Order: sequence, then C-alpha cells, then structure tokens
Amino acid sequence: MAEVSTLNKFWRCFLLVMALCSFRPIFADEVINDSNCMQYLGGGGFGDFDCYEHHARSLEVDNRKLANSIKSARGIKGASKAELDRYMRAQDESAKACDLAPKLAYDMEY
Repeated sequence: MAEVSTLNKFWRCFLLVMALCSFRPIFADEVINDSNCMQYLGGGGFGDFDCYEHHARSLEVDNRKLANSIKSARGIKGASKAELDRYMRAQDESAKACDLAPKLAYDMEY
C-alpha cells in the first residue's frame, strides 16, 4: 500500500511539472530586441531604460547627420545655417542637462 501511495505522489508531481512546463506566454514566439523594444515599454524594468536610451542616442546621431546634410545643401542661406547651429547647440545642452541630473541626484547627501 505504501508503494502505491508513493507511486501516486510521483505521478501527481510528474503531471504537475509537465502541466507547468507546458504553459507558455502569449507572445512566446516574439523576440524583443532593439528594433521593436519601444513597443513593450511600460513594465518599469531596466530594459525600458536601456531601450529608450539606446534609441535616444541613435536619434541624436541621426539628427546630427540630418543637420549637416541640411547645412551642406545648396540654396540654404547663412541665417538659416546659423539658426540651425543655435538649435543643435540648444539640443546638445539639454541632453547634457538630462545626463547631469542623475549624477547630481546620486551625489547629494541626505
């Protein structure tokens, strides 16, 4: 009788493990990577911050390339180039301020 009870416990545990292993997330076949991570923001994990920071950095590089191509285009007046330079400097300064804010927050003593 003890052997039957042990065997029943074994099968119950085995079936429980098999059932738990067979459950899958709804989107198990979808891989989250840099190209689509912006679709999954909102979980509050560090992955959100990494995804946002990576894409923000790539946008900064793309903006600089775009600004340079606009400045080198024919027909752009000097005043427009100067305005574009002022705009890009303002963007760089605001990015520096955003990068500096966490550093200042960590350096504060309570």
